[in-house]
Amino acid sequence: METLTQLLETATTLTVEYVHKQRESDGFREGLKQYLSLVEPAIERYEHHLGNDIANEELRKRYEYETALLRVLTNVFSYDIEQEFVDWPVDESNSPYRWFQPPSELSTPIKDIVTELSKSDSPALDVSHVIGQVLDGNSKRYLGEFYTPLPIVKHLIDLSGLQEEELLEDYRIIDPACGGGIILTAVANRVISYAEEREASPEPVLQRLSQ
Repeated sequence: METLTQLLETATTLTVEYVHKQRESDGFREGLKQYLSLVEPAIERYEHHLGNDIANEELRKRYEYETALLRVLTNVFSYDIEQEFVDWPVDESNSPYRWFQPPSELSTPIKDIVTELSKSDSPALDVSHVIGQVLDGNSKRYLGEFYTPLPIVKHLIDLSGLQEEELLEDYRIIDPACGGGIILTAVANRVISYAEEREASPEPVLQRLSQ
């Protein structure tokens, strides 16, 4: 996954440059204002761990990086998909990131990421794992964040006593501290493998996973 990590970091760094160039725009200012209103209450709960105040400049840099990363990921997920048929969370009216549209120069790095993912047996799980690595290395922790390594994720699921068939019935699973989504993605992969082994119809499986 080292290559995938490098590709995602390269694409995000490129996109950050374009976000940064627009920091004087109305869209950036409004988005940052909304972003701060969302994260500052959480930061206050953890400030006794930090030892000093958090500079607004650091939060602005974090906002720029998150805006870029989310746009890159949205482009990866929407590659070869007709945009008018998909409502991406980053574009919702209450999203602080909706103002930014990535540059055309991003098309080649996005294609490289999609090509790399096509080689994977578990692309969604790989993306979740890499998101944690990229954020861990490029975004300062202010909110008690911890991005769980994949081996620990697998061990936690084993300890939980997960029964895949229960998730295809009435049971649900919740990750109350979801970051890159790696635990939920790993669970979904197990359910899909379980369903494939039993040659289950994919439609109801996908419907259950979406819930």
